[in-house]
Amino acid sequence: MLPRTPAAVVFDMDGLLFDTEALYQEAILLAAAEGGHAVAGDVFNRTVGLPWAQSRALLRSHFGETFPVDEFQAAWVRHFWVIADTRLTLKPGALELLARWTGCAYAVPSRAHHPGRPSNDT
Repeated sequence: MLPRTPAAVVFDMDGLLFDTEALYQEAILLAAAEGGHAVAGDVFNRTVGLPWAQSRALLRSHFGETFPVDEFQAAWVRHFWVIADTRLTLKPGALELLARWTGCAYAVPSRAHHPGRPSNDT
């Protein structure tokens, strides 16, 4: 435990509080099916936690240089938000973790792209 309550806490990954990984995995499979591509589970697993530039390179390496990676990413993100709008849930223990920080500000930044929100991902 810390000796005093901090003024603010930043959780640096949305996957810490929200169960996003399973939703992203489902979304990549839907995007792949939509585009007629087969995505092995290990390809998705290697994208977890990567900035988009590295995920993009990984997908190009897996599928080849002619793979329409930007269109694929757009479909992946679109499918994610459709799923997340109805099934995004907190991970077990998330509320208890937040309750420990009662009285201080907290934020959950994310690299997730949301329609209508600008992206700073490079």
